[in-house]
Amino acid sequence: MSVKESTFDLGCPWLEEGLYIDTKTYKDFNDPVSGNLGVRSCCRIGQLPQKFSLLQPRPGDLGHKYEQLQVNRKDPSYNFENLKDNACARCHNDEQVHGESVRTRIRRLKNTNLTTSGERKTRFLQFTFSNFCNLKCKYCGPGNSSSWNDDVDISEGLFRVYMDKTETLSMEDRMLELIEKLDLSELKSVGIFGGEPFMARKFPELMETIYKKANPGRIYFWLNTNGSIFPKPRIIEMLSEFAVADIRLSNESVGNLSEYIRNGLDWEQFDRNTDKWLEASVGTGIDLKVHAAHNVWSVNKVEEFYNWVKSKGIVIHNSETFQPLYSNVSAVLNKEQLKECHDQLESMPDSSIKKYVQRMLSTDRMQGKHEDALKQFRNFVKIFDQRTPYTLKEVNPQLFDWTHG
Repeated sequence: MSVKESTFDLGCPWLEEGLYIDTKTYKDFNDPVSGNLGVRSCCRIGQLPQKFSLLQPRPGDLGHKYEQLQVNRKDPSYNFENLKDNACARCHNDEQVHGESVRTRIRRLKNTNLTTSGERKTRFLQFTFSNFCNLKCKYCGPGNSSSWNDDVDISEGLFRVYMDKTETLSMEDRMLELIEKLDLSELKSVGIFGGEPFMARKFPELMETIYKKANPGRIYFWLNTNGSIFPKPRIIEMLSEFAVADIRLSNESVGNLSEYIRNGLDWEQFDRNTDKWLEASVGTGIDLKVHAAHNVWSVNKVEEFYNWVKSKGIVIHNSETFQPLYSNVSAVLNKEQLKECHDQLESMPDSSIKKYVQRMLSTDRMQGKHEDALKQFRNFVKIFDQRTPYTLKEVNPQLFDWTHG
């Protein structure tokens, strides 16, 4: 690639130099770099227009060959402005509603100086290393949690098995093989998702590989964990040597409600592990946050969660669930209920969580799907409340009345 070709301003660092390794495999791929693993520019990008996808794109496919990604980056029309209404709609929507997105945040890390060869090297790396997980969060599914496989048979077609435990281990091996092939000399940011990363059988090898191939001292390392497992000392040691280790404990509720939303979680254990992370972060590069995925089950209980986070002195990273539809606040609740949630927050002190959720509640962008979303929500509760230690009526009676009254 020439220097001229590599200097297109694509409007997003992920489009320019990002790489997300997909969890899917494609038997007909024969790519010299990614093999049969699909890749994308980032974890949030959706279906690309055909000219940027496979030569023979298949419905629902998001990943493509590593070679195709390099072809895309030589095309100046492969940019955020052209993709913001389709493939890049998630970031565009976040920017319209909340004023920022993953795209805008990563720009703060972007180094605009190209390497001397003029090539676009992988500077921003993301991957879902494994879907092995011990929880069944309400807004998740088998694609990101192997535990949901146990409920596929009663899901009435909502779920299917993506990978069994043997296939998940094979996926970890293929991920490691690909990462070994990549030039990570210019790496600036790494994001690891799951599954639960600390449950992945090959996670220690993954960390050692990144540690060996890149320069930890200049890397922003980002990992999401469900907080049910505290890692071994060697992992903490490596995390401490990154420029920043942004460790995000996923949760957005407390007590029995948290155990209901995140089926399989022990709240008291989560609380204890939070304290361990806080202790590990003292004097190190570990930057602890709570990653709140605000959803329909938790949105009217924000103040309880805020009080717990405040008592711990942790920063909140706010996000919301758009899919599946039955988890989407703006779709499941009607306008009056959205307003009531909004008004409930008025008595809270000003904070990032208050501002974020109130903006989220002030839009009716999904009201056209309300009837369908409510029907899906009721059906989901009917099917899965029988498989949880608590029922919706017990943990959130107001939401139950709104949706079943």
